[in-house]
Amino acid sequence: MKRDAGFTLVEVLVAITVIVVSMAALATMSITALRSVDRNGERTVAASVAQSRLESLRSLPFEALESGSRQERLSGHLAGYLTTTEVEAGVPRLGVVRVTVTVSTPSGQTLRLATLIGR
Repeated sequence: MKRDAGFTLVEVLVAITVIVVSMAALATMSITALRSVDRNGERTVAASVAQSRLESLRSLPFEALESGSRQERLSGHLAGYLTTTEVEAGVPRLGVVRVTVTVSTPSGQTLRLATLIGR
């Protein structure tokens, strides 16, 4: 008995199943990778915003740094980001202020940077 060339129905179904499972795994990995890229992009922006805020405070005269806390909702291309700036005088000693900038991203991540500024 001579076998005809070609694939059987079972072989075709197995091949389709393997392809579908592989494609589903690739789609899931792609979605996970895109979400990770978005989160990392937000953290990068948050770090840049926090660093910029710290640098602007460093450029002020020491006497202009007043203790307290201030929140600011950013707008424009940074809409959705919230910054909280805390200035503590005399920490850890007199003549030094501790400045902490916390940035919350639109997805709810938070990034906190702190520095000490002396006379």
